[in-house]
Amino acid sequence: MPKKLYILCILAVLSFTYSCKYTKYVPEGKSILWENKIVLDSSKNASSAAYNILKQRPTPHYWILAPNLAIYNWGNGTDSSFFSKIGDPPVVFDSKKAEAGALQLQNYYFNKGYFNATSDFKVRPKEKKRWVYVDYSISRGNRYFIKEYKVNTQNSRLSSIYNTFKDQSVVIEGDPYDAAILNQERDRLTALFKDHGFYTFSRNFIQFKADTFVKGDFVNLEMVILPPSSKNGDTSINNTHERYRFSNIYIRPDYSYREFNHPSDTLGFRDYQIVFDSLQYKPRYLTDAIHLEKGEYYKNYQVKRTYSHLNSYKAFNLTEISFSKAGRDSIGPLLDAYVNISPETDKTFNIESEATTTSGNYGINLSVGWVSRNIFNGGEEFQLKFNSGIEFQSGLSDQGTSQTYEIGGEASLRLPRFVLPFNTVGLVPKRMRPTSTISIFAGRVLRNEFDRENIGGRLSYGWNENSRKNHQFDLADISYSRLFDLNSDFLAGLSNIEAIAFEPALTSVSRYIFTYNDQSKRGRKNHNFFKGTIESAGITLSLLENNTGIGTNEVGIDRIGGVPYFQYIKLEADYRYYWNITPNTSWVNRAYLGTIRPYGNSIDSTGVGSDVRYAPFNKYFFIGGSNDLRAWPAYRLGPGSRFNTDYDSQTVNDSSFALGTIKFLFNSEIRFPLFSFVNGAFFIDAGNIWLNGGLEDEETDFVWNDVFDELAIGTGFGLRLDFDFFIVRFDIAAKVRDPGRNSINDPWVINNKPFQNLTYNIALGYPF
Repeated sequence: MPKKLYILCILAVLSFTYSCKYTKYVPEGKSILWENKIVLDSSKNASSAAYNILKQRPTPHYWILAPNLAIYNWGNGTDSSFFSKIGDPPVVFDSKKAEAGALQLQNYYFNKGYFNATSDFKVRPKEKKRWVYVDYSISRGNRYFIKEYKVNTQNSRLSSIYNTFKDQSVVIEGDPYDAAILNQERDRLTALFKDHGFYTFSRNFIQFKADTFVKGDFVNLEMVILPPSSKNGDTSINNTHERYRFSNIYIRPDYSYREFNHPSDTLGFRDYQIVFDSLQYKPRYLTDAIHLEKGEYYKNYQVKRTYSHLNSYKAFNLTEISFSKAGRDSIGPLLDAYVNISPETDKTFNIESEATTTSGNYGINLSVGWVSRNIFNGGEEFQLKFNSGIEFQSGLSDQGTSQTYEIGGEASLRLPRFVLPFNTVGLVPKRMRPTSTISIFAGRVLRNEFDRENIGGRLSYGWNENSRKNHQFDLADISYSRLFDLNSDFLAGLSNIEAIAFEPALTSVSRYIFTYNDQSKRGRKNHNFFKGTIESAGITLSLLENNTGIGTNEVGIDRIGGVPYFQYIKLEADYRYYWNITPNTSWVNRAYLGTIRPYGNSIDSTGVGSDVRYAPFNKYFFIGGSNDLRAWPAYRLGPGSRFNTDYDSQTVNDSSFALGTIKFLFNSEIRFPLFSFVNGAFFIDAGNIWLNGGLEDEETDFVWNDVFDELAIGTGFGLRLDFDFFIVRFDIAAKVRDPGRNSINDPWVINNKPFQNLTYNIALGYPF
């Protein structure tokens, strides 16, 4: 699209939005609240938290434009209209709410330690447009600080627990007085005590007393834990906070929320009582997910773990855990726990279809799935999945557009325990939620250039170290590929790496994946994500070949059954940092680094000169695409400073198919709300791939001193349509720097070709 046409479109949208009558659904005599302004101590601006205190917030707008309101006005002003549902109605100014807002601000700053704060407000109408501006003025006075902080638990056990975790207190002497911090301390102590057996404890037992009769702007603070009380006639009796232990734990796996009836049978298993009418599950499957132990003290975090563990099974519709007091013994009070579980439907069937577009190639995929749960009465999940697709694709050779057909299927069995040749009951802590997955798969791809089949299977183990750390170990991932047909002209046009994809090959992989994600950590504003992968191939097959002698050595490459096998080490690291600037605005950064190093049987010593190291085709790295370096289509950049894009003809060289053995990628993206369910993002991406191991040349070789000079850079803008259950993403990216033009000393393509190198991406979900 020409530059002038872009500008005209933008001006047309702005003009149309501004011309809308914003007061269309505003009652006569009323005005729209257009802006709130809070001024502190006559000159200072208030924080966003203070603005959030106000219950009457202005109509969302940008400068003089209110797109949400304009969309709302396209409808009929009721929820029955589509436009009224996705837009925002006008905020009609209410003077009483403004008066209440001023008082709310005064209380807000009082709770922040400004005990002498006062407030007022003034209304500035803009009569022609029927807009209203409200100016709030706050005089805060001096702020009070905590001079002395005392704790009075009135209970030796509570005092011992408090002192053990005293360093975690958020109330600190010398800090400003802040009621929000005191509430955080209430929540912290309530969770702490409930995690140590105090089942009946609540935040209402915690009271803070502030003494302002201290010299200067200081306050003495005392935290008091009140005792529970009971009534004896008209007399109130103070009691003692006590720790509760579990007497019995009842599990009902066939509970119905529609029909309540008493179970007819009971089975005891490992100190648990399973009550039922019809028992469809092996006892171990149920008890492995229950983190409550008979005779142990009540711990609230174990209750949460039980809920989470049962939900992870995906075999139950609803879970409810309740407690009742069960008298006392010589140690103290007792609790009975009741875990009621409603089973999910045993079998489900689903069909999914998807339209695809990749680098201008269009297609459609169809997937059919069938799931059978609890197939061996131990919570196992058996899944069959069949998929097929057709894509109209440009061939790598000069054959025009062709139809690509793909068909495949996978059968998998997921078990909620480790599958090992010995009894694993009690082998690992319940909190680790061990799983095992056994699967077999097969697929076939048919193009004009080739007809290829791939079959294989894998055995995987997974477990959670804690809520933030997850481990996966693929003990064996074996695949075999072969060709039924291959066009000789097509083969002649392939590079050495591309040709690997069209040779029969056997791969046996062991893989370890570690994932760290602290997003769920309580009270954390910003969070980190890290995923590291170590993959090794060929060790088992090399032992098989050496020990059995079934391998044959042909031109330096060992084979099993006439098929060569690969040996390599692959390392990947993916780190992301999510900085939540505001509740709706975030800045996300990602750094990715990967390398693959073939060895042993993957080294071809028959070439002229140095040895050449080959890896399986699908294990090489590529760069570009909707979740990667978005200014380039996938496989159309690099490696190194190799030329791929012809900007003079404004086309991408589709004959290229770039792959590498080393990859670096950096992404930075600011995400922010626009209007209604539409969010926006600005992003910048940088990265490249390189070759080594005998596959490189002067352009593609990885040299430390040349890395920064060979980085490709792209930037752009994106829209995200947030429909709650899924996100549709549209990104427009422009190439800023192309290392493929280093040879002509003109890598900064953004300088002279800003609108001739745009790439459009459509995808589901966030890129990272």
